[in-house]
Amino acid sequence: IMGELQPYQPASELQAAALPTSKLFHLFYVLSQKGMHADSWKKVTKACFPTEYADIKADKAKAKELQATPKDTLLQELKAERSTGASYALTWFSRLSNCVEGGGSVKEQAALLLAVMKDAVLGGQGSLQWRSAQVCLEAASPTVKQAAKEEMWSGSNSMIGTGGKAMRYPQQQEIMDMVQEHFEDAKASTSPQPLHVILSTPTGSGKTFTAVMLHLHLLKQHYPDQILVYSVPTKQVLKRVGQECEAHGVIYWTAAKDGNMHQVRRPYSIRTERGDKRTQTSGPIHEQMSMTASQGINSHDIGGGHPSVIIADIDSTAALMKAAREAPPSSFYHSTNLLLYLDEPNMGLQLDPRVYRVVREIMANAPFTTILASATLPPSWDFLPKWWRGRGGAVRASISLEPYGLPMSRLQLLSSTHGMRVQLNMLQLFRSYVEFHQAVSTNQRLRVLLVRHLSPKQANQLLLMQGRESADNGAVPESEEDLVTLFGREVSSLRESLEPQLVDMSAQQFEQLRNVDWAERPEYAPGGLLAAQSTQGVTLIATLHPREVALEVAGIRNRAAWGDAVRAMRAKISEAVQAQRQQAKEQQRSRKDEDGPPLGGEDTGSPMVTLRMGLKVDIEDTQGTDIDTLVMLSKGVAYASSGVDQDPLVKRLYQQALLRVPEKAGKQPPLTRLVVDYSGIYGTDCPSVDTIIMHPSLGRLLSFDDHLQFIGRLRRDGVAIYPSLSMLRSATTGLRSDARDTELLGEARSEAMRDALAPLLTADPPKSATEVLAEAQAKKSDGDMADGNALCGAWAALISGLKEKSPDELKKELIRRAKAYAKVLGAFANSGKVELSLLKYMQRLCFQAEKHLEPHFALMLRVLYEVDVLSEDAILHWYHKGSDPAGRDVFLPQTEALVKWLEEESEEEEESD
Repeated sequence: IMGELQPYQPASELQAAALPTSKLFHLFYVLSQKGMHADSWKKVTKACFPTEYADIKADKAKAKELQATPKDTLLQELKAERSTGASYALTWFSRLSNCVEGGGSVKEQAALLLAVMKDAVLGGQGSLQWRSAQVCLEAASPTVKQAAKEEMWSGSNSMIGTGGKAMRYPQQQEIMDMVQEHFEDAKASTSPQPLHVILSTPTGSGKTFTAVMLHLHLLKQHYPDQILVYSVPTKQVLKRVGQECEAHGVIYWTAAKDGNMHQVRRPYSIRTERGDKRTQTSGPIHEQMSMTASQGINSHDIGGGHPSVIIADIDSTAALMKAAREAPPSSFYHSTNLLLYLDEPNMGLQLDPRVYRVVREIMANAPFTTILASATLPPSWDFLPKWWRGRGGAVRASISLEPYGLPMSRLQLLSSTHGMRVQLNMLQLFRSYVEFHQAVSTNQRLRVLLVRHLSPKQANQLLLMQGRESADNGAVPESEEDLVTLFGREVSSLRESLEPQLVDMSAQQFEQLRNVDWAERPEYAPGGLLAAQSTQGVTLIATLHPREVALEVAGIRNRAAWGDAVRAMRAKISEAVQAQRQQAKEQQRSRKDEDGPPLGGEDTGSPMVTLRMGLKVDIEDTQGTDIDTLVMLSKGVAYASSGVDQDPLVKRLYQQALLRVPEKAGKQPPLTRLVVDYSGIYGTDCPSVDTIIMHPSLGRLLSFDDHLQFIGRLRRDGVAIYPSLSMLRSATTGLRSDARDTELLGEARSEAMRDALAPLLTADPPKSATEVLAEAQAKKSDGDMADGNALCGAWAALISGLKEKSPDELKKELIRRAKAYAKVLGAFANSGKVELSLLKYMQRLCFQAEKHLEPHFALMLRVLYEVDVLSEDAILHWYHKGSDPAGRDVFLPQTEALVKWLEEESEEEEESD
């Protein structure tokens, strides 16, 4: 791909390119005359070429001549026509034929439909692409169209291939052009200014690839004396960048801090003398640079002792920048000969004062050309402290790519203590409408980040709300033209279009969406981390203690099952060792037998130990690895840690897991759970990750930018799971939380109680109060519920299944159930505080999720009072100063008569006393 990359070509240039219409008509016509999909192609051909089709039907000789040409011959003719239009026509035809001829799952058909719609938008109304897209849209089933409405919000719904060779992304082209112009201006000027650029692009947008491309396509070809210094935030990133350089044949060195000194190394990939085993000593960076250059010259390294790229940790980067500034102009590493590519320069600034000092030193000595590549730095120098600007004057520029196209990230809370998992919508990150409106109105970056947390259903509902504001009939138009335009947009464009809707959302819309339309039932997850992992991709878990958590995730706490797994692993190893010995004996016998071939054929190598399907290791690997680690790997779990020496086998298998690209969606690799520490948040890049889990031990220490990096590890649409709302709020919005954590988990436990009891109350015939109470008490004990949560859940179960009843039937059934199951409710209504929590819960439910009960709120309070579930004191306290804001203006007036009657009753009792 790197060798074939072409300069970025705007869509406008493709729109202007002429399609080879005569060849396309010939191809379409041939497909419309024979084959199992001929009828479908006939519709497309008539729509795209109505005149040509009518003419050819009238000319039988010409029709016969066209039909005789094989499809493959026509495709070869298109390939031979080396024009932009012909190249694009081939890729468009490939997408169109897949869509026309169908096949695959509904999701795959929806993705093909979206791709064809993008071609239509690119071509414009009346184009061949537009007319063929209309035929595909008309032929698509309602199920596929609905799936397309969901699939269009997927992070994979990006721009289509446009034909011919791959081309650079816009931001890559912009940085290339900017740096080249900077170097050319320097040649023509007697006092050139340095260039400092912020390259602000999201995690996963290819910052490493961009750096290597910058060297190969610009520096190597036009400015060979320039050395690209790639400064990495972690050792994991250093290794990954080294692998990228080796894959593209880049001559590179590495530089890393060693105690109080530094060590510059020449990798084996650039050495030509394989016997060169000399060890590298440490020393000051300027001595290391000179010594390594001399070694490269004397050992005949590729590049002759001159690196094209130096990959350095931040400490060695700081030392090198200072040495480069002080070096004589003739030095090969003088600051004018260095292009500094500083990857994630703000990593760790909030956690470690030493890192803060080192990065300041780097910027104070920044070379002639400096690029700050970051997913979390503000996309403008104006928002950064002055020390980021370095010394003296410099031309400062910014290139940014808003993260609209990131994979979809659903949000969940996981409480291991209470065994509950709560699916959150992004509006629940805010305590109130006021807080939400203020945040999205004043913070454009936050709006961009929030829209990736919308599910397809939620995003489509916002689109529908947009339509209601602009359409007279209150509905989004769904004509073919409108659908082609809608389906033809990339996810980044669709998400961007939702920003105004967030800003303009009313308080009523906020409450309705947050608490009703987008509210989802919690899940009972007694397995904690074990129950929250991906079943289709890879789960990434971040923690302070990777090995400890990895063993926990693998199941070490279940001592009985773990013991069985240990014995099974030892038996496997023993079996492999026996096979190895047997193999050695047979090979020895075969060497003695000079008349025949070796027994068993040729030597097939040492027997392997199968840890799990797709994961085999040599016997030698198992000898140096402790048994718990081997069992952990056999469970599909690996870890990476920068704080302790990592087992070599785990390290190797972990690196292999990062490089593994899934063969197809839904197919899991052998290692399905990766556990990392802080450095792994920045250094882990695995294309199969669709679930990320933040462990509380690490999450509470991280900054907002660190959390954004972690959520950015999602490489496919997936889910981000956090242990508390306060941490999730901080991670996704930068806002700090309050006691809403406890409230959300309490509501989740109440929902669990409701789900357990509702089937008993609505059964035919209903279960007795004694049976229901037994189940409720068991559920309360299992879920570690407070009495208030249990009472609210029992009441929610009591009102379930009443929505379809008439008002009179509903009243009768409410009274019947309250009297029949008063024993169940009364078992938990044991204090005024608990009763008040029920009253507030009733308010929220009747005002939001159970609107059909809103007119009967006062009746329910009176019935619960009569069966001794609610006390007079609790109702009066609630009415005068304890009510919930939700529906207060509705329920206080409705219960005014009841409260007045209770107060009169109370006065009469006092008088009689």
